[in-house]
Amino acid sequence: MRVLLVPNTAASMVWFRLPFLQALVARGHRAWVAAPEGTGVDRILATGVGFVPVFQSQGWALGGDASAKASYTDPFVDLAYVRDVHRICRVLRPDLVLAYTHKLTLLVPPAARAAGVRRVHGMVTGMGPAHLRGGPRQELTRQAFHATLRAASAALDSMIVLNRDNLDDVRRLALAPFCTPWLMDGEGVDTEAFDAPAPRPEAGRVTFLMVARLVRYKGVEVFAQAARRVKAQYPHARFVLVGGVDPNHPDAVPEATLQSWRDEGIVELPGFVSDMARVYADADVFVLPSDETEGLPMSIMEAMAMRRPILTTAVPGNRETVEDGVNGWRFAKGDVAGLAGHMQALLAAPERVTAMGEASRDRCVRRFDHRVVNAALLDHLGL
Repeated sequence: MRVLLVPNTAASMVWFRLPFLQALVARGHRAWVAAPEGTGVDRILATGVGFVPVFQSQGWALGGDASAKASYTDPFVDLAYVRDVHRICRVLRPDLVLAYTHKLTLLVPPAARAAGVRRVHGMVTGMGPAHLRGGPRQELTRQAFHATLRAASAALDSMIVLNRDNLDDVRRLALAPFCTPWLMDGEGVDTEAFDAPAPRPEAGRVTFLMVARLVRYKGVEVFAQAARRVKAQYPHARFVLVGGVDPNHPDAVPEATLQSWRDEGIVELPGFVSDMARVYADADVFVLPSDETEGLPMSIMEAMAMRRPILTTAVPGNRETVEDGVNGWRFAKGDVAGLAGHMQALLAAPERVTAMGEASRDRCVRRFDHRVVNAALLDHLGL
């Protein structure tokens, strides 16, 4: 079968879906990725999957230029993008198209259908902050978000979501009235590539790791504030925040704030790191204090595979990864005291870090291994 995958960046296919590309090729399908040229193209081609450049990025991509980021809300760019995808579909004649992210689930299906593609699916990789209630402006954004999903469903065979909360929302709010909503358990993690012995830290010397874009809704400031509290009692505890700075993102943490944390000595900020297995192996506990709904974070799944306990917020997506008291703890979004309390408990009883880490690995292998996840997706798509 001829399959076209349309993500917002080539890098996202490498970070999140490379095993899926390999599985497509292994099953004998001919596949292409259509995305802006950039980081990751060589690794896509190495799988045996073709690559077709799309003229413009759709969304904020780390390392992308300012014009690409500014274009995210430009309707003329959207129309040009739709024409580009339509042209690609006319040339490649795919039997099936799978688009990733909310924006591309809206733009790609009509273009594919107009080009004669018979099977079209969209994956909404996370509902994001646009899905949440707030003031009048936020409510208008939320209603627009829901309306676009409903409109997109008319051109889809299925709308794929990554956690049970999002599936419940799609059903409860009738966000996919014209297609089938379908649950995929995250995007899968390679539990063979991500594996390490469970950590065995000393009392008072635990290293806490957070990996995320340095934007506020990921809970970066909560992590730093909890670190400040904990360091007052446990000065040898370490707090490492790995992630790239994107100053053009509207929710970016200001560089002045990051520098103040460096100067205070509460958080280590190594920036963007490519060797993530080494990053997890050098830490004892993984933390993701997101303020908003997630899909099902790859960072948490990778840390689980590496036998690290998880401390994360009880928001959609995150909460599915943790069984309280078994492989970590959940806490309320924005709860600095709650996060700090869990950190202090592990610093006082480091043997729990080892036990919880083993439980993380077991949970990840059973539920989030990419072989399990991708087999289910391929079957759903009829591939």
